[in-house]
Amino acid sequence: MMRFHTTMAFSTARAAWEGAYAAHDRAAEQADRYIADSARETIDAGDLEYATLETVLAMPAYTPAEVGEKLRIMRERGVDDGWSDDRPRYLAQIERDLIELQRPCVSPVLADAFLKWRLAYAASVNRYDDLNNDGLTTILCAKVRKAVVELMAKPCSTPGDVLLKQYVALLGDNGATKTCDYEISVAALAVGLGTDDEAAQEAAYRDLADTDLGCCLLTLGRVDFDAELWLSAADRAGIDVRLVHQPDGTRALYKSFNAVRGQSAADREREDRCHRLLAGGLKALAKERVAAVLDAIEDTHQHLICGHVAAQKVTI
Repeated sequence: MMRFHTTMAFSTARAAWEGAYAAHDRAAEQADRYIADSARETIDAGDLEYATLETVLAMPAYTPAEVGEKLRIMRERGVDDGWSDDRPRYLAQIERDLIELQRPCVSPVLADAFLKWRLAYAASVNRYDDLNNDGLTTILCAKVRKAVVELMAKPCSTPGDVLLKQYVALLGDNGATKTCDYEISVAALAVGLGTDDEAAQEAAYRDLADTDLGCCLLTLGRVDFDAELWLSAADRAGIDVRLVHQPDGTRALYKSFNAVRGQSAADREREDRCHRLLAGGLKALAKERVAAVLDAIEDTHQHLICGHVAAQKVTI
């Protein structure tokens, strides 16, 4: 059963707040302000209610229903009535939630299952590259299959969970390209057992590749962005990347375009995915990613710090 309304983590946090809120109300109604113990109980109940409120409003929301619940709780609790200074912070988290929903985001349960699969998959891929192949490969492949089954058995809570399962299935059915172990072989999509397999596989792949989540999976092998892995992917795609310190003190990121013009469609799509991961469609998210890439260059890729190149500039 798909649980697109709320994740288990959010439901648990919301229930904890509702219980603490009700307990605080009861304590306040029964309290005798002239009895120290009674007053202490009311204060303790209030502290617990505020702590659980903080938990539910500050945690990430993974579904539209969870965003709606946060807004309802803020109204019911009167967070915007001036008694709390945390309203701007809660609203900032909701704004971030809305951006993440557009990726679409993956629930914590599926993210954990994917990480276990990724570790098993990476170990098996590395073993295949070893010429001294032995029985260990069979064991590692069995671990991959076990991780796949466990991932597929997890209930989906978000659209991103569905796409994540789709990615693992497509990669398992079609294999990876020689360029990247996490990049699904588009050429293999046309090879199927049924009459319409090619069209169905290509449509499923396109649904995945057209999302920010899909770009991360196909380019980085992760559900989220990583600056170091992006720099490696940009290098594979032939993108020239440079950091420039501007005269006004700001930093600028230069990225070449059409690095593989005239080559295969797969090469062009590989380059396009790298650019899309830093594009401005997700606004604050894109700005954070550009900043992370610039930080990575300054920390570990100083050879990429130089003067102007013919490229797109992203300034922060």
